Amino acid sequence: RLSSRFIGGHVHYLQALVDLVRDCGLNGQCTVKAFSKNVLDAIAALAGDRLRYGFCCSTFGVEEVSWIKSLGRDVFIDQFYEKITPAHAELALNNDVALETWIINDFAGIVRLAGMGVTGFTTDYYNLDGCLY
Repeated sequence: RLSSRFIGGHVHYLQALVDLVRDCGLNGQCTVKAFSKNVLDAIAALAGDRLRYGFCCSTFGVEEVSWIKSLGRDVFIDQFYEKITPAHAELALNNDVALETWIINDFAGIVRLAGMGVTGFTTDYYNLDGCLY
């Protein structure tokens, strides 16, 4: 997750990150996400489709879905789990944007959200009751 401080006078750090991914042979295998649209715009301008992009947010609408799709072909919305509604899931899925969530630590909640179409879950635990990873 990239901080909003990676723009302006610090944008060179984004270039260093893109170079590191390339030099390690990890193009197409890394994800960056941020709460800042400006940071995601800046790194997408440098990396193109070599990275996966996620926009962290508490809520989103048509504007954010359209914007995230402009960054590359592998993008997702990373919405706070307590804010996800069926309408959010439907908006993302109908626009071919993956919907992921953070930080959810109960199996029943994961099952409920997966039923809505959420495909990625950030958790503090690798082994939740009923779930082995």
